[in-house]
Amino acid sequence: MSRGKTVIQAESPKKPSIEDHIETYEKVAVLLRTLKEKGIKPEQRSKMIISDLLNIGKPGKTGPQVLITKTEYNMVTAIAKKTGLQEIDSYRLIEQISKVMKETLGRGESIKINGLGSLYVKQTKDRHSTHPITKEKITVHGKSVLVFKPSHVLVKEMNSQP
Repeated sequence: MSRGKTVIQAESPKKPSIEDHIETYEKVAVLLRTLKEKGIKPEQRSKMIISDLLNIGKPGKTGPQVLITKTEYNMVTAIAKKTGLQEIDSYRLIEQISKVMKETLGRGESIKINGLGSLYVKQTKDRHSTHPITKEKITVHGKSVLVFKPSHVLVKEMNSQP
């Protein structure tokens, strides 16, 4: 297991058979080959495989294991405790919220969450600069930047804590 990573497992009454494991490994191998052939970067491949494995789970079988960061695990367990969901379902919920947010921001729309703040994409302008080695004048093209503006409620709460 990687340092700083945690595994969460869906609960199930039935222990998986060797055939279940082989089926999952075969699906992962096919996914890896397909993603590699499409030229997708390794770090993107793992996320895509995880999300695909989450959709593989069948009733009565042990769900997939998901490798996530410690921070993400803390969020998953907090949501699971407050909502009564299993950890794997909390993980799926976070993934879906994240997906919707990415799609919304990708379309150039802003996201406003009461009590938290706003997320929006801002376009920076082209600017002129000097190459540090050759001292040649260059143009640095503008880019999209994600901006978070906290709500007044959040700012007030953060400033009131000792």
